[in-house]
Amino acid sequence: MHADPEALFARSNNLYTGRGDLLSMWQEIALNFYPERADFTTQQSVGADFASHLMNSTPPLIRRKMTDTIGALLRADKWFEISTTREDQLQNDSKKWLEKQTKVQYRAMYDRKANFSKVAKAGDADIGTFGQNVISIDLASSADALIYKGFHLRDCVWCEDESGKVDEVHVKWKPTAIQLNGMFPDSVSDQVKEMVRGGKKAYTAIECLHIVMPWANYEPNLPNPLPNMPFVSIHMESDTKQVLEFKQVRRNRYNVARWSTVSGYQYAHSPATMVALPDARMIQSMSLVLLDAGEKGVQPPMIGARDAFRSDLNFYSGGFTSVDMDGLRSVKDAITSIPMDKTGLPMGFEMLEGVKRGMADLMFLNDLKLPSLDGSEKTAYEFQKRVQEAARNALPLLEPIESDYNGGICEKTFGVLLDNGFFGRQEDIPEQLLGQDIDFQFKSPFRTALDQAGGAKFIEAMQIIEAGAQLDPTVTNQIDVHEATRESLEAIIPASWMRDEKEVAAMVQQDNERQQQQQAMEQAGQLAQMAGALPEGVA
Repeated sequence: MHADPEALFARSNNLYTGRGDLLSMWQEIALNFYPERADFTTQQSVGADFASHLMNSTPPLIRRKMTDTIGALLRADKWFEISTTREDQLQNDSKKWLEKQTKVQYRAMYDRKANFSKVAKAGDADIGTFGQNVISIDLASSADALIYKGFHLRDCVWCEDESGKVDEVHVKWKPTAIQLNGMFPDSVSDQVKEMVRGGKKAYTAIECLHIVMPWANYEPNLPNPLPNMPFVSIHMESDTKQVLEFKQVRRNRYNVARWSTVSGYQYAHSPATMVALPDARMIQSMSLVLLDAGEKGVQPPMIGARDAFRSDLNFYSGGFTSVDMDGLRSVKDAITSIPMDKTGLPMGFEMLEGVKRGMADLMFLNDLKLPSLDGSEKTAYEFQKRVQEAARNALPLLEPIESDYNGGICEKTFGVLLDNGFFGRQEDIPEQLLGQDIDFQFKSPFRTALDQAGGAKFIEAMQIIEAGAQLDPTVTNQIDVHEATRESLEAIIPASWMRDEKEVAAMVQQDNERQQQQQAMEQAGQLAQMAGALPEGVA
């Protein structure tokens, strides 16, 4: 099967040209919140002063805090666990296997070669600022590690399937001629080979296009010859339309994470920067006015006689200005300053500070704060309520990102590791897990705080039972203490610390049998003592 480069390029060009207005919007957002990324519609040179157009650094600073907070909340400590869609039915050996592979995946993702931390931080900035990011997950060329790569949104377009999931991705990239020749030595164009052979143009950037799409999108009229390879991967040179590589693959290597989407449109937006953009413009405008007013207040404009001065007025320290004093009694007769009304400056600064404070709300910084013990809580119940309120504010913001971003990366990473034997032998997988869909459970400071609040609820329930038992001992039968204790522990400790439920049941039975034997021995002893205490002749 061979790719039709002309048809593929036409399809790709339609996707790229169809989002022209979106690039302009991203450029405007970047200019106000992320100036170092403001190269959607213009070309930035190395060493450029990215923020020279800004009068106030508050919008970029708050954007940075917001995206850093999102990253910290999404990936705090051990932030994911491999699970299944039927977690409640898992036996303990299955839980322990999944827990072990969670550690394997975590080590693989945070291996220095994988470059995950750097790529994820840039991805946090993109999804927080523009509402989406594109990251690829693949096996490194050394085959002993993963490799993560982030891509500029300017260079990426995608399509959704009927369920609203991104299934087709087009990415422009620019390797050097020598890099491209090393990656595809047998299929690069003659022009690239000549560049490498000549030497002088070996490091010229060559624009290429990579397309990953389902087989059904590529060839809807033919059955897939490799059903276990549902995607098609095509690399091409853009100028020559030379096909560098065509192959079927098991999965789409690109993960497109989106924050807030609108039905019928494959591109998302950031609910933070979209709402805060008018205020960001206002902050720059107000800052410019106040700076101009302050400068005029310190160094007011001057009015002077045209013929009295031979040069410009040098008001800097140590400056000298020559004056023609013919017909003048004093320099004051030839020059005077325009009086400036500075009474409005305090109000202007107050208004500016108000807009800056409001931007923290618009960028969700206050909603993403975790409550802390500040002494105002008198009981665990009160703190639990504060945590629940904070979670209600934060989780609706984080869950869409968590699903597409964390979920997509972890799922694709798991697939790459499984395909390449990082999880060990197939026969070592517990039988209960075979055929089950893998799922991921994510942890965040909010979820951890809620779990801890659940433990506090259990302790409070025990206190209520204890108080009730003083009046009526039968109230201890109101709850299943074993089940309540186990669920509280599962929320805060790993499965490897927990004994299997069958093992615990056997231990409980052994304890009950020992207690029964002890009671029987005690009763036998008491009967013997009673028999010894009877008078002789009494049976």
